[in-house]
Amino acid sequence: MSKILLFGTRFDVLKNDDWLTTILQCNPQQFTYIVTPNVQHLTKLRRSETLRKIYETALFRICDSKIIEKLGYLLGHQLCAYPGADLVKDILTSPLSVGKEIAILGPSKEQFDVLCRNFSNLSFSFIDAPMMAVGDKAWNECLKSAESIHFDLILICLSFPKQEFFAAELARRQKTRGIGLCIGASIDFLTGKQRRAPAAFRSLGLEWLFRLGTDPIRLWRRYLFDVPKIIILFLEEVRRANAR
Repeated sequence: MSKILLFGTRFDVLKNDDWLTTILQCNPQQFTYIVTPNVQHLTKLRRSETLRKIYETALFRICDSKIIEKLGYLLGHQLCAYPGADLVKDILTSPLSVGKEIAILGPSKEQFDVLCRNFSNLSFSFIDAPMMAVGDKAWNECLKSAESIHFDLILICLSFPKQEFFAAELARRQKTRGIGLCIGASIDFLTGKQRRAPAAFRSLGLEWLFRLGTDPIRLWRRYLFDVPKIIILFLEEVRRANAR
């Protein structure tokens, strides 16, 4: 495994198959978690010391974004992006997942039932995650629910940065063990709630464009503000490289 410091974040780099083996054969004695940084994450990490510490404390930081991968390549780095939707699908279809206890937090009970039908050879547990804010009563009840069941892997499917705060709080409390994977809406693509971009879009690194076209009301603001910010970060990296 190699580590690359880029855009102010340290990425852990492996090939996809090696990630599956590393994650699914890991047996931590305490709870730990994995984050999957994308463009939105990197721009917000710049403004939040708390989030930066959460990322630094994570077991692994797997590049989620083909855009970041391509910008990294222009700077001479091989990030080997592994989009969360692909990572989760590969985990759930891997023979190494058979026999493991996998908790699902975030999706609705209806989505959970679809997931159980689609992957009937796996053992899942459902953790209800109602509308909640960090630190409120529902949040604390959800933490207790997660700590009350046994899991080898918990897929934390909340919005950013709520899911990272949740994982970090489980790690701070240390009342459970296993690995938390912060993967946002990745389960939506496996249950039919959202449609995945065609392979041609994904191979060209244009999945973001497909998603913007299918959900413009929710995503236009994110892309309007985040894309210029990542370009600024890229130019800063270029200036630092030229100054060496």
